Amino acid sequence: MLVCTGLCPCAHDLRAAVTLAPPVDPAFDLNVEIWVSTRLPSPSDNGTRAAPYGIGIPGGFDAFMLQFRGVHNVTFRFEAGVYETGGNYELPSSRESSPEAWEPDEGWRMIGAGIDQTILKLTSPLEELPTKYAVVGNSRSGRVLRHFELAHMTIDANGQELAEKLDSNFGCVFLTGTYIFVHDLLCLGGFNALSPHASNAATHRELFILGLGGRSGFHATNNVIERCEVRISPSSPKAFPGAIEGLTTAIVNGANTFTADGVNYLSYSPVIRDCFVRGTDPRRRLNGISMFGTVDGITVSNRVTDARFGFYSDDGLVSPRAFITGNTLSNVVVGVYFNYNGSSNRWDQLAILNNDILLWADPDNFSPDIQNYGINLVGAPDPMPASFYRTVVAGNQIHSARPAPSRGRPMDYGIQVVRHSQACVSSNTIDLLRDRNALKVLREPVRGEEYLFTNNVNARGLQLIVHDRSLPGCRSDDPPSVEQCRYVSDYFWPPVVSREFGFASRYPRPLEYPWRTNATPRVTLLWTTDSATLTGLVRQKEAGSETSVVSRKRNEGSLLMAVYAPIQADYYMWLRIASQGWENTGFFDVEVDGVRQLFGLTTRNATTNWTWQALTERVPIVYTNRLRLLSLDRGWHEIRLFTRDPGVKVSRFCLTTAEPSALTLNDRIMGRLEADGRFSAETASEDHWSTTVLATEATVHSPMEWVRNESHLFDAYVASPVEQRGEVVFRVPIPRTGDYEAALLMAPDRRDPSHASGYLIIDGREWTVACDYFSEWRWTTYIGASEQAARAAKSNRFRLAPGWHTIAYRCRQSGVGIGGIRMSAVP
Repeated sequence: MLVCTGLCPCAHDLRAAVTLAPPVDPAFDLNVEIWVSTRLPSPSDNGTRAAPYGIGIPGGFDAFMLQFRGVHNVTFRFEAGVYETGGNYELPSSRESSPEAWEPDEGWRMIGAGIDQTILKLTSPLEELPTKYAVVGNSRSGRVLRHFELAHMTIDANGQELAEKLDSNFGCVFLTGTYIFVHDLLCLGGFNALSPHASNAATHRELFILGLGGRSGFHATNNVIERCEVRISPSSPKAFPGAIEGLTTAIVNGANTFTADGVNYLSYSPVIRDCFVRGTDPRRRLNGISMFGTVDGITVSNRVTDARFGFYSDDGLVSPRAFITGNTLSNVVVGVYFNYNGSSNRWDQLAILNNDILLWADPDNFSPDIQNYGINLVGAPDPMPASFYRTVVAGNQIHSARPAPSRGRPMDYGIQVVRHSQACVSSNTIDLLRDRNALKVLREPVRGEEYLFTNNVNARGLQLIVHDRSLPGCRSDDPPSVEQCRYVSDYFWPPVVSREFGFASRYPRPLEYPWRTNATPRVTLLWTTDSATLTGLVRQKEAGSETSVVSRKRNEGSLLMAVYAPIQADYYMWLRIASQGWENTGFFDVEVDGVRQLFGLTTRNATTNWTWQALTERVPIVYTNRLRLLSLDRGWHEIRLFTRDPGVKVSRFCLTTAEPSALTLNDRIMGRLEADGRFSAETASEDHWSTTVLATEATVHSPMEWVRNESHLFDAYVASPVEQRGEVVFRVPIPRTGDYEAALLMAPDRRDPSHASGYLIIDGREWTVACDYFSEWRWTTYIGASEQAARAAKSNRFRLAPGWHTIAYRCRQSGVGIGGIRMSAVP
C-alpha cells in the first residue's frame, strides 16, 4: 500500500481519476449507417440491418470500401465473418502506390460484431517491395485522418504466412490523425519480416502493430486506445534465418516530429488504457507499450507480459507531461525504460505511479550481460541539457522472480534515475535478491540536480539505501556494499516541493471534442431524369429499371428539369453521371430560370462507372473543383443542364441544403437513405407536400435515451425511462403558409401497454398525442388538446407559416417509443 510522505504527491487514487473522451464522438452525429455482410451480393441489398450489402466475392471488401473514397461521416456495421483485404502500406516518397488501396476517411466508424466474430484479415498485399503493411491504415496517402472509430473486431495481419512471400513487415493498425478512438480489438499476426536484402530496411525496420500518431505539420489530439489485446506471433520478430531483427512495438500512441521551423508537433491527451500485450520471449526486441512526444499522455491499467520492455521511450522530442500509472508488467527485462543517454530530447513532467512489475524469470540464465530493471530512467550527460526536469516515481511494486528458495537473479535492479533536474522517488516497495540493488541515482553535480528519496522499503518493510553512482569508486552497478556509496541529500527541500511535483496528484483533463454546432436541418430532394425535357439528347434504358439520358455531340444538347424548392435556401446540386473514361467530362453550364451561370461539373477520375458528382465552380481553362451553391427561392424553378462531352450519361439529379462534409453521395449511401426514408424519391409537389424527420436526425434531451430498434423498420428510436422527463426535438421545414397534418411514429411501453401517450409541442404550444389503440409501431394522428393548448382544437391539423419550425415530443409516460415525425400539407 502506498504511504504518502507529504512531500511527494499521493498516487493511490489516480487510477479512478482518469477521464476519457466520450464513447461516441459527437462528430458522428451526422453519420449514415451502412450494414455489411460476407454473404453474396443481391440486387435487393440496401445497407440496412435487414438487407446488408453483401460483399462475399473475391476482392469484394476492398472494392466496396473504395466506393467510399472521399465520402465522410459513414458508420460501417460489419456482421460476423472473415473480410479479406489488401490493406494499406508505406512506401518511399519516390514511389507511387496502387490506386486499389482503400483508407478510412473523416467521420468514419468501422464497428464489428465482436472480437472473434468479425475478422479483418490481410491476405492479398498489393506491393511487392519491402515496406510496412497495416490492415487498417492511411500511410499510402499520408493524409491526416480526423474523427475515426475502429472497434469490436479481430484484426489479423497474417504476417507469418505473408513473410514467406514478401520482405516486409506486417502490422494491424497504424493511423496518422486526431480524435481517433480504437477499442475492443484483438490484434493478431503482427510480424517484422524484413530480410538482409531489403533495400529500404532502415526505413521500415521498426514495426508498430497497433499505432496512432501524427506527422510533420500536424498536432494529434485526443487519440484513445482502449481495451485492445495484441498477441505476438510465436517466432516474431525474425521471419527466417538471417533476417534483420527489427524492433517491434505492440501498442504506440504518440507523435514525434520536429520541423525546420522549430515547431514541435506533439500528441495532445493520448490515452492507452486497459490493454493487454502478450509476448513470447523477453529476449526478443519487443516493446509492449510506447508513448512519445506527448502533452498530458496517459498510460493506465494495461498489462504487458513476456516482453523486453513493458513501457519504452527513447526518441520523444519535447514531451511536456506523461503518466504511466497502474499498469501490470510481468516477465519483462525492464518494466519502464526511458533511454535518453545520447539525446537532447527531454521530458518536462513525468509521473510513474502504482505500477506492479515482475522482472524476467529465467533460472538458467545468470549472464552478467543481462540486467533487469523495474524502472530505469536514463538522461543525457553534461554538457547536454537534462533530459528530465521533474520526475515522480511513487507507489510502485517491483518483484524479482525467485525460482528456488536460495536462488534469484543477482543482476535484478529496482529503480534507477540518471541525470534528472528534480526527481522524487517515494513510497515504492522493491523485493529483490539484493537490497543494495534496489535504488540507484546517477547525478551530474555540476548541474545542481536535486533528488528526494523517501519511504522506499523492501518486502519486509525495511527502509532501502540509495546507491549514488556519481560518488568516487561507486560507479559499479553491483558494489559489495553501498554504505560508502550512500546518497545523502546536501540541501533542505522547502515546502514548495509539493507544489513542484503536484502535477502527479491529478490527471489532466483531455481536450474537449470540437463539438459541431447543430447542423442546419436538411432539405434533400431527388429526381430522375426520365421526367426531363430533352434537347439534342437521347433517353436510354439502363440495366434494371433505371433510365438515363446521354449526349450526342460535344457542346450540344441539354436537359430541362422543373423542380420545386420547399424553402428559400442555398442548395448543393449533385448528379449521378457516367463518362466515357476521359479525364475531364461532365456538364458545361447551368441555367437557372433562364439565367446562364458559370458552373461546371467534372469527374476527373477517368472512369466509366456511375458516380455521384457535386456541381463545382467553372473558370475557363482553370478547374478549381470548388463546390458551388444554387440560391433558390421557395417555389418552382427551371434548371437546364448543358452537356460538354459526347457520351456522358446522367440518370439522377439531387438538390440538398446539406454540406458535403455531412452528406456525400454515392450509390451505396443513396440506397441506404432511400431505404430508411430520409431521402424523398419523388418530385416535391406544391399540392401534395410531405416530409419525414426520423429521431436519428433529431436532438435528444436527457433522460431520453437511444434504443436499438429490432423491427428493422428503422435503426433506432428514443424513449425515456422515467415519467414526465426528457424530450426529443425535431426541426421541420414548411414550404408555404397552409394547413398541415402531423403524424408521429410511436409504440407504447412493451412492459406496460397502458403507457401510450405524451406531449407534442409545436412552436411552443402543447398538445396530447396518444397511441393507445394499437400495440406496435405505427403512425398515429391522434392528437388532442391538453390543458395548456387551445380548447378549440378539434383535429391534428395545424396552421403553419413557411420556414423552419421546432416540433418536440415531451415524455409523459415512461417507455413510449418515438421513431420520427411526419408533416404533410392538407389539400
